[in-house]
Amino acid sequence: MPDFTDPNIDVSKLTASETQRALDLVNGFAEKHGPHVCPICKSQEWILDASYAEIRPHHMGSMIVGCPVYPMIMLYCKTCGFTRFINAIYTKVLDPKEREQDAKQ
Repeated sequence: MPDFTDPNIDVSKLTASETQRALDLVNGFAEKHGPHVCPICKSQEWILDASYAEIRPHHMGSMIVGCPVYPMIMLYCKTCGFTRFINAIYTKVLDPKEREQDAKQ
């Protein structure tokens, strides 16, 4: 596992290869299904955030140590800020084994 305590490693940010995979994923969706249209303002301009977000299961407002965390890439509308979350592990944007190898170097 990456050393999450090392202040020189920001594991919350997408690496260059992860960013490219995220852009390829989003562009592939657009090619297959048409442009990404914001459901709020109908804009087609989106920004890929450089950081991962995470979603946790809801536990009635309590923080559960050791509960699963789902890393997400975020796309947000350039016009209104509406945000879409895409599971980074499921879509193979984030590869934990690649991160582990990077941390060893």
